[in-house]
Amino acid sequence: MTGIDDDTREMTMDSIEKELNEAEQRLSQKQADLEAIHKQAKSHPEVEGQSIPPPSASIPGVLNDQHMRLGRLQQLNSAVGSLSFASDLYAVLREHAPTNKTLVSEVRRALALGYLLQSHSDVLSNDMFDTAIQEYIEWHSYVRSRLQSTLASMIRSSGYPSEKGCQVLQDEVEVYLEKIQDVDDNVNSDTDVIGNQSFDGADTISSCIAGLHELQLVHNSLLQTRLESRLQVSSGKHTRMDAVDVLCKPVADRVLYHFLRHDEGNSKGESSSSLSSSRTDRLPEWLFRYMRDMITAGPYELIASQIHVLLERVQRRVEAKISAAMGTEGHEQHDQTTKDTRTYFLGEMEQLAQHVLHKRNFFRHPSVVGPSSSPMLLCSGIEQVLLFDAFLQSLIPVNDAVLSSDPDFDTSFPTLLGAFVTSDAKLMAWWTEMEREYATTTLFDTPEEAGTISDKSALSTDDYSVQVFSRKAELFVALLESLRWKACAITDPQSQKKFVANAIVPLCMDYTDAIHTSATDLRGLLCRQRQIPSDDDICKNVQSWMEVITGTHLAATVLISPQFMIGQSNDLGRLGRSLERLRDGIVDEFGSALVETILMERAKMASYLMRCPYILSMDENEVETEEAKENLMGDTRDMDLFSGEGGLSSDLSEAVHVIAIVLRVCSGSLDLVASMIGDPMVTEGNIIQQNNVNSNMVWKNSDGGGPGINRGTIMNIAQFGPRAVIENIAGRIQTKFLEVALDEHGMSPDIAMVGSKVFRRDVSHVADLFSVNPSAPRFFSRLQDIVNLMAMDKLQFNSLRGALHTLVQSISSRRGMYENDSGLDDGGENNMVMVYEDFASDGTVLDEAQSMLQAKGFFMIQLEDVVSVMNRRKY
Repeated sequence: MTGIDDDTREMTMDSIEKELNEAEQRLSQKQADLEAIHKQAKSHPEVEGQSIPPPSASIPGVLNDQHMRLGRLQQLNSAVGSLSFASDLYAVLREHAPTNKTLVSEVRRALALGYLLQSHSDVLSNDMFDTAIQEYIEWHSYVRSRLQSTLASMIRSSGYPSEKGCQVLQDEVEVYLEKIQDVDDNVNSDTDVIGNQSFDGADTISSCIAGLHELQLVHNSLLQTRLESRLQVSSGKHTRMDAVDVLCKPVADRVLYHFLRHDEGNSKGESSSSLSSSRTDRLPEWLFRYMRDMITAGPYELIASQIHVLLERVQRRVEAKISAAMGTEGHEQHDQTTKDTRTYFLGEMEQLAQHVLHKRNFFRHPSVVGPSSSPMLLCSGIEQVLLFDAFLQSLIPVNDAVLSSDPDFDTSFPTLLGAFVTSDAKLMAWWTEMEREYATTTLFDTPEEAGTISDKSALSTDDYSVQVFSRKAELFVALLESLRWKACAITDPQSQKKFVANAIVPLCMDYTDAIHTSATDLRGLLCRQRQIPSDDDICKNVQSWMEVITGTHLAATVLISPQFMIGQSNDLGRLGRSLERLRDGIVDEFGSALVETILMERAKMASYLMRCPYILSMDENEVETEEAKENLMGDTRDMDLFSGEGGLSSDLSEAVHVIAIVLRVCSGSLDLVASMIGDPMVTEGNIIQQNNVNSNMVWKNSDGGGPGINRGTIMNIAQFGPRAVIENIAGRIQTKFLEVALDEHGMSPDIAMVGSKVFRRDVSHVADLFSVNPSAPRFFSRLQDIVNLMAMDKLQFNSLRGALHTLVQSISSRRGMYENDSGLDDGGENNMVMVYEDFASDGTVLDEAQSMLQAKGFFMIQLEDVVSVMNRRKY
């Protein structure tokens, strides 16, 4: 643009000066009239916002006269505003006369006109105002074009966007920022950002960037007030940033040369370049690699560290000036549109890549999607698109304090995946199916590691605890994370939901079926023989069970984790809860197979439990010799009926041996997990960092990315399998012993002290197997309290029983409830029969009874169990 004609400008200024001279003569007379109107208006009630008195004969005429006077007042106010605007406009045109045509002077003239129009935004439209707007529009367009051209020439001369050229620009902007530091301290300073006096009016890259941005901000503010209807343009949030556009153009020129224009030249017979992407099938890989290298070499760092700060300072200055001119306070009053410089630049890079892929027609090219092409080419291209989207997203300053507090900042932009894949229903469906097929194939075609279900001969007895998770579980979690990352990259909610439903959910269902099949196979391997499996087979089988259980627990934990939630759907959370139920079912399946089949049937524990009623009923009179009595009471050997190794009943020894093997496998797995988590070097690629909040350790990726995981959480997940196995079999074995001790099947109506001591010896031997670790929970606490009560010495037992009897008798009003109120019959045998309901009917008595038991050391036993034992104990 060549500028405004000088003759036209002089005619405009002459007409304005003539009109001002005439207006000044009329202004004094109008001001006198205005004062008279004000004085007279004060004597009458205000029409607007006031109640009107009841009608009378004289009021209508007064009201009509008042309306006329108020209308005249409004006309005079409008005239005064127009005259004030004309006076200010004349002053601006006179101060910024076009005698000096330097870039700085022309920018100042355009900005002065812009600020003037902004400050008089309440002036009604007239010929003078319309002429001023037209003058501003022409000057803005001309100055904007000249600034862009000058800035582009300076940037090109500096060598930008090379690394060296970016460093030159960084140094210059840094110096410029130091010289205008007073802008932050005094936003009302008269020192101009553009053409700062420190530069003696010389044009610099920094001053051009600042001037171009200020010019745009002022223009955008006017678009929101007076110019939008005249220019028929939108003043929406997504305006462009002229200064950043100039910095983006050299980057775009290089990309387009190598990947579009140069290839077009090649088709005309010109020489090719080593960087030319003539192979369409490799286009995404080469394009994104080139753009990543160029962006990170200098342009993004320049914009993020220097240009961003410069434009923010210019913006604060413009906001302060406009607020002062309009009489408003703060950014919200004039609704100044803002954008983050860094995010805007990244969005432009995304648009550039999208333009190249569209022009090269990659996703429709015959070599990529043709009938003879490999599906892996298209999958690889989509994978490259995902990686480039992730690269750009990683540079968005989402943690910036300013961004999080200012909702007007635009920190998002369309993704390449949305532009080419999710927007194409056919391509989206094909890609989703390929992802599901690949994940399923990877999960189920990968061979299991040695020592699991598929290879039972390669693992020695000493190596049974080398694994924590099965390889299938680890692969499943890795595939889940990969699919979750891809699902989160889909910005369209409907497409994201379809991807989850058609790729992730089927994989989870297939994994669930595979886990159920594995559990069935493991049960078959454990119970296939009619005798007890060998120690080696038990070790391998139990280890495989724990791997399946722990792996299922890991998968369920991942699925129900809040960090794994995709969008607003909770489908994966429901799948995670289903996996939890399956995990619990697998634990029960193992416990049933081990206890009910191996221990009860193969190890003859059922035979021992069948003989327990007879053992419990034996007293001293039924032991024929003194030696047998000592053996029975002293837990020694060489007694046909009760003896065994270590004083254990002989028909329980095989079951105890199997239990010991299972617990040894579980203990080895627990120790392995503890050693892995205790040593940060065990897991390659991970480090442990100290949490700043508490003393717990936090498990993080070596690159510092991703959320930290508490070490205790990792420990609980990795140790879930062995702990669940121990807890399940302990509960089942305790239940078997309790059925005998509490006579749930009516087979032990009488118990004696001597037989109870033998039963206590066997129970203690089994319970000790589960208590090798001092920190391990006491799984048999209730059972041990019961057998200790059963085997209590006669004197202590009768004392406790008498105290309980006296307690319940004191509140009973019924007679004949007891066979002998004295407590003992003539023969010395205790015939007291207690009823639990008598204790339960009175809360105070129940509490006192519980206190008596706790005083005797019985903390885990229930009063109902005590009543059952005492009613069956013979003496």
